[in-house]
Amino acid sequence: MVCLIAVISNYGLICLPRSDLFLLFAITVGITSITPALSKNLNDSYLAAIGFTIFILVQTFYSIRLKSTFDEQILLKMKNQELVNSLEENRAKMNQNIKVLEDLSLHDDLTQLPNRRFLMNKFLNSRLEAEKETQFSLMILDLDNFKTINDRFGHLVGDKVLIKVAAILKNSLRGTDCAARVGGEEFVV
Repeated sequence: MVCLIAVISNYGLICLPRSDLFLLFAITVGITSITPALSKNLNDSYLAAIGFTIFILVQTFYSIRLKSTFDEQILLKMKNQELVNSLEENRAKMNQNIKVLEDLSLHDDLTQLPNRRFLMNKFLNSRLEAEKETQFSLMILDLDNFKTINDRFGHLVGDKVLIKVAAILKNSLRGTDCAARVGGEEFVV
C-alpha cells in the first residue's frame, strides 16, 4: 500500500511515499543540525540554495523513480498482451485439433468413409426421423472371401480393394445416403 505524504515548503508542495518520508526527515534533520553552525557564517540565501538543491534532488529522484515504475507498467501491459495473444492462438489451435480428432474418431482411416460410431449416430437420427413418417433403408454389404485376397496377394492389395469398394460406394450414393465401413470388409449403406 502506498501512502503519499505532502510536505509544504517555501519551494512548493512535495508528495512523498511514506517509505521515503524518512529520507526527507534525515535531510531536514541534517540541515537543521548544521544550520545553527552555518548561520553564523552563511547568509539566508545560501541556506535557501541548499534547501532548493535538496528539493531538486528529491524531485529528480522521484521523477526517475516514477518513470521507471511507469516503464515497468508499460512492459507488464505488453507482456500481458503477448500472453493473451498466445493464449488465443493456442485456443484456436486446440479447437482446430479437436475438430481433427473428432473427424478422425468418426471416419475410417483407410477408406475415409464414416465408421461404426458415425453410423450409429446417423442411425439414431434416421430412426427418430422415421418415427415422423420419414422412410429409410439399411443395406449391409460383406465382401465374400476377402480373407483369401489378403492371404493370396497380401494386405496391401487387400487395402487397395477396400479403398476401391469405398470409392464405388461414395460415387453411387445420393445426397441423403450414407456409406460407412463398420468392420474389416463390412460396409453399411
